[in-house]
Amino acid sequence: WLHAAGLAVRPWGQTRLELNGGERTSDDGLALIRTRLRWEGADLDVGLAGHWYLLLSAEHDHGDGSDAVQGHASLSWLF
Repeated sequence: WLHAAGLAVRPWGQTRLELNGGERTSDDGLALIRTRLRWEGADLDVGLAGHWYLLLSAEHDHGDGSDAVQGHASLSWLF
């Protein structure tokens, strides 16, 4: 099973904030193993002066025996 949800808002100007999360459950019928993975994440997109664009993203994955946090940042020039 996979359940996921997200919510995005534009609080001001060229800014967008998104929150998301979900859960994935998998069953292995041969090994009789069930695994579960959950995650929460956030993305922030900001249009800067001129043609510049900033993206910040973070995600926390956790579940059966795993726990990881990853982040991403980028600065782009749109032409």
